[in-house]
Amino acid sequence: MCFPLTECLVVSQISQIPEPSCGICDLTIAPDVESYELDCGCTYHLCCLMDDLEVLVECPQCKEEIIKSDALVLMILHQLQA
Repeated sequence: MCFPLTECLVVSQISQIPEPSCGICDLTIAPDVESYELDCGCTYHLCCLMDDLEVLVECPQCKEEIIKSDALVLMILHQLQA
């Protein structure tokens, strides 16, 4: 049996989940801003990743090596923006 109070608590807990922040600039990633999630699960503003693309070999946040598919997608997106 589910009580109405329980439903309210669940909804309020969900609404308190913080928005992700960029591991490069530390600013919140707004829903309407282009972002990219690396294979490791870390999320960044797409423009921040583009700025560091030439020197990026590992995730700035968790330090996992950038996999080739992430690097390829980012390079293609960089070329499309140029």
